[in-house]
Amino acid sequence: MSIYFRWGKKRRTELFLLTLGFIFVLGSLALSSCRLYNLERKLTSQYDERDIPFSRFRLKPGIPEYQIYYAMRPEKKAPDDEVRKLPGLLCLSAPLADPFLFASPSAGSPVSC
Repeated sequence: MSIYFRWGKKRRTELFLLTLGFIFVLGSLALSSCRLYNLERKLTSQYDERDIPFSRFRLKPGIPEYQIYYAMRPEKKAPDDEVRKLPGLLCLSAPLADPFLFASPSAGSPVSC
């Protein structure tokens, strides 16, 4: 027979409440430390969304935003210009282009290549 069944009902209730309280305290500490870490991280670090590659590829040479951005971050200009030279995903000049499959998206709207 296990110890659990030899104890009385009062003793089992006390043990259950003590265990439940211990779990609650540990959970509260874990959640509060996560919240503090995320709060500190939000306050100390900000991310410039212009650094996302997809937003940088909207910049076209000759527009003021292009010159402003690449004046701030000249190290990103050369790799971005190389990627801009590549054909688009749905261009027939892409390496794996299939004229039959690529005709459907380009039928509805013009695709710039």
